[in-house]
Amino acid sequence: KTTVLAERFLHLLASGEARVDGILTLTFTRKAAAEMYERIHRLLIERAEAASDPELRRRLQTAVEGFEEASISTLDSFCAQVLRGGSERFGVPGDFRLEQGAAEDPAREAALDFMLAENRDPALARYVGIFGFSRVLDELFVPFAEEELFLTTGVECGNTPQRLAAWMREEAGREAETMAQLAERILEAEPESSWVKGLHERLRTLPDLRRCVREERWRELEDALAAGELKKNGKVKKPHLVKLNDTVLEWNEAFSRLRQILAVPAWEEEYRGLYRLLDAFREAYLQRKRESGLLSFQDVMQAAITLLIEDRELREYYKRQFSHIMIDEFQDNNDLQRQLLYLLAEREDLSAEGRIPESGELAPEKLFFVGDEKQSIYRFRGADVEVFQRLKGEFDGGTAAGDAAAEHPVPGAEPAEQAAPGEGGLRINYRSHGKLVDFFNTLFDGVMNDAEELREFEARYAPIEGRRGEAEIDPRIALLYKPYREEPEPEYVDGNRAEAWHVCRTIRRIVAEEGLRVHDGSGGSRPCRYDDIAVLMRSTGNQIHYERFLRRLGVPYTVQGTRSLFLEAPVYDLYNLLQLLVYPEDRLAYASLLRSPLVHLSDLTLARLLSGEAAPFSHTGEEELFPDGEQRRRYRAALQMYEDLSRRARRGSVGELLRALWYEYGYRYAVLQNPDHHPYLEFYDTLSEYARLYEERGEGLVAFLDFLRENLGEFEKVEETGG
Repeated sequence: KTTVLAERFLHLLASGEARVDGILTLTFTRKAAAEMYERIHRLLIERAEAASDPELRRRLQTAVEGFEEASISTLDSFCAQVLRGGSERFGVPGDFRLEQGAAEDPAREAALDFMLAENRDPALARYVGIFGFSRVLDELFVPFAEEELFLTTGVECGNTPQRLAAWMREEAGREAETMAQLAERILEAEPESSWVKGLHERLRTLPDLRRCVREERWRELEDALAAGELKKNGKVKKPHLVKLNDTVLEWNEAFSRLRQILAVPAWEEEYRGLYRLLDAFREAYLQRKRESGLLSFQDVMQAAITLLIEDRELREYYKRQFSHIMIDEFQDNNDLQRQLLYLLAEREDLSAEGRIPESGELAPEKLFFVGDEKQSIYRFRGADVEVFQRLKGEFDGGTAAGDAAAEHPVPGAEPAEQAAPGEGGLRINYRSHGKLVDFFNTLFDGVMNDAEELREFEARYAPIEGRRGEAEIDPRIALLYKPYREEPEPEYVDGNRAEAWHVCRTIRRIVAEEGLRVHDGSGGSRPCRYDDIAVLMRSTGNQIHYERFLRRLGVPYTVQGTRSLFLEAPVYDLYNLLQLLVYPEDRLAYASLLRSPLVHLSDLTLARLLSGEAAPFSHTGEEELFPDGEQRRRYRAALQMYEDLSRRARRGSVGELLRALWYEYGYRYAVLQNPDHHPYLEFYDTLSEYARLYEERGEGLVAFLDFLRENLGEFEKVEETGG
């Protein structure tokens, strides 16, 4: 796919259809943007040097000389560029910056400050009393901020009680209607037994449920249902009584749903207090965004779209600036990003007033995207494969999409890859052996195209072709499974260890005994080596067993464990303590440390310590705010640890601080207590190695913290910097 994009870029330059600065190329990650820039630049130099036609050479050489003007960036960076031209409309300074990594968590920091400031509010106190401080923080305020509150959109909760009442009437009416209809069927049954007679007697005591809901007589309805469900009878054998019992079960299910709905009025005051708090938090959080200039990717995307819709001159500028727009890995984009592209690709003679242009209003062949719906993996960031599928449908016929795959084929492409303008299909898999592709075609067609109701929002599978003519290579496919046992059996190892042992032993046999043949990179084959083999896992939970067995079998290996290193709790906990040593005013790091296994204070103690303006660890442990002796003891131990490490930080190395936290202050033992956390044990070695590298370069704790902060929350592999 990326080859298609690069070739189209070169074709547009070579044909004179576009200038270097007139092509906007967008990618999903910074790494992909850098690689795309380098790839196109290198190909452009090669083509310019090889061109025999003087005019073509001149065009390509001109493009090489002006390549620094090429617009190849991420969608996020481009949106930030658009927004800087009009950020004052949203009360944001032009030098705003984007959130970088999980260490920068403005939503959580703002929510924490808000809850501490409002800790005496009765509604908040009630919720904290029921659910706990941490849950209200992490499951209410933080997701509310991250998912609902943006510069251009912010949910207002003031009218929520009215909407809740309307919802209650609608849902209660639906359930009351269901119960009334089922009751009529039950009353039609012959009273041939005491069970049926009892059902009739109970139902006749009920008021008109429909009327109670219609007239909002909630108390009467609640009293009428206080007697509970109808009596079931699972012992009946006669068909008509079995059917009657099924009807009773349906009535009871509707009864249960109605009882839950009727519980809403009992919480009316709490709901009103909660919505008032959320409205106040919304105002405080958005004002904090504007003052700090720290914006999320969603803020920037939505604001850029709003700006392009409302500012006609700005939109006209970008429409004239770029004659062609190309997007890589479009399956990882969402509808907001589609809206942005449609605004940029609108025909120059049109200007849709206050709306997003339709697909028929886009400039022909200006918008060109590549992607594979089966590779959509960023749903957690809002990626929506349905957007990709809908665009394919809109562009089928070729009025707006580019046609590089059809008209300007990739060198080496087979005829089967060519398609009509509008949508070009790449049908050949150059990475996999033909026999493997045959297997994929058979398996995936049944798995991915089986459920009709999923096809609007799930990836579909189309058969592909694999490379052929590889007689020496004999692909193999083995499906291994392990028996499921609810209870462990003492004479057997558990399933995870058995799986790891069998796979590791198979790897050794393939290389050391069987001599499996693989490609040698020049058209021939050679025996398989260990570095030809990859083990892919859904998670790192079982990785430690694989590594132990590989070592036992003498199989050399490398791991990409640092891909998950910066996503896991231990690194966050160690980071927060180190951060506090350098930046003692960081209250978010302080709060996180107090809840970590290093301190482990309760929600109540945490809230009391953080209320007011007291600096981290400014309490002595003698104050009355500690609810019991155990909480007091834990805080004093944490204070002693903090003071000790603060002294060491002034004269010691980063490695010594990590070693003290891991061994002396017991983080290692906290990990050992839970077998599920044992894979974290090797994280310490990795962090220590990074610390050593920084020390060898003469950089200290501040630089090491910068490195951690940049990578926290990232699932990118951290490149080795030495050692």
